[in-house]
Amino acid sequence: MKKIYCFAVALVLTAALLALFSGCRPSGPKTAESADGIVVSDSVKISIGDVVENETELTARLGEPVRRQESQSCIAVGTDINLDYEGFSITLYPHGESAHVVGSIKITSSKYATATGIRPGDNISSLDSSPYTLRSHYDSVNESGTFTYFMGDSVYFLVASVDDTGVITRLILGSSEFTAE
Repeated sequence: MKKIYCFAVALVLTAALLALFSGCRPSGPKTAESADGIVVSDSVKISIGDVVENETELTARLGEPVRRQESQSCIAVGTDINLDYEGFSITLYPHGESAHVVGSIKITSSKYATATGIRPGDNISSLDSSPYTLRSHYDSVNESGTFTYFMGDSVYFLVASVDDTGVITRLILGSSEFTAE
């Protein structure tokens, strides 16, 4: 129960940090070259900020999700779409008249890595040699908790949930361009 409480507090702190950087608006996706993403296979990489013109084309690349959910968007007019797969999920936000943009990626399986090579199961120290810079850390016990990193001075962030041995259990990639007010 303590871990759930600590995780909830960490999420609230992370959301507050992100709210300082941005309001509830997409000012447009950045170039995929400057954003991190998930490597699903040798030929499939999805990046934060990728524009998805047709969800069917995305699911053709990734396969059918285990679960698909829609909800009213706080980002723009339209619906957010959450696609859950075994080991990762992708959230799409409205972009323009009929497209969506990849707003966040959550990775929970060591089968998948970020494009920068970070995966669940790695030690948190692996982020020391990454392009990310630590911005905040909610420490519940020793080295456990939630670490929030930003990619240089960009809007792209990575949130790493870490157990008390320093092992990454979950990664969330996103952009402060896509946060709620």
